[in-house]
Amino acid sequence: CIVVSPGGDTVLRSYFSEPESWLHGITEGNPDMQAAIGRLSELGSRITYVVQDKQDGYGDAVLRARSWTGEEPVLVMLGDHVYISGATSRCARQLIDVFERHQAPVSGVIRKQESDLKLFGTVYGSPVSNQPSVYHVTRMIEKPDIAYARDHLHIKAMPVATYLCFFGLHTLTPDIFDCLEKIKTDNLRESREIQFTAAQAMLVGRDAYYACEIDGTPYDIGVPEGYVRTVQAFGV
Repeated sequence: CIVVSPGGDTVLRSYFSEPESWLHGITEGNPDMQAAIGRLSELGSRITYVVQDKQDGYGDAVLRARSWTGEEPVLVMLGDHVYISGATSRCARQLIDVFERHQAPVSGVIRKQESDLKLFGTVYGSPVSNQPSVYHVTRMIEKPDIAYARDHLHIKAMPVATYLCFFGLHTLTPDIFDCLEKIKTDNLRESREIQFTAAQAMLVGRDAYYACEIDGTPYDIGVPEGYVRTVQAFGV
């Protein structure tokens, strides 16, 4: 399921339809790329597009997909991020494995320095015994300031000035939608938007919530410098 703005599905539907001849031409001699192109139309037939007719925040975009999920657990992925795994398992699979073990919400996280906190949701918790890189989350906040992070978000086992920040992947139970609905109904907006992190924080207060350090690297193609880094990384 891809959540789009009005008309935003047009380019995507075209991309996932039968590839044009020029695309085959520029990848001639590369069997892996040719095989990938051949799978596009099959993948396109499996995609559902949900329209977010009003830009009301990331949380609202996720909420729009509620009927599609069928009240089942859901993997939420940022639309402007791509990932390269550093392990044999893909980044999403690493996260899903932890979810299947605990049957509770799990957010992928990555270690970031203080200077990066203004860009990321950040979590705090305690390491889970016998499960390297898994944490029981007790606090999370979107883009905290450094003073607050030093007092409330630094995990003792971490190096100084290092924090667990969102990777861009979340595996969540259906009650995330109840939290998003409450924020929308009660108008609990932040910066005039329905914040996804605020709904996640509600889940933290209700029951067990976990974070898993992902062995991999996220690439943000939503900003120019991130797009350049992505092209360089995938072009190697």
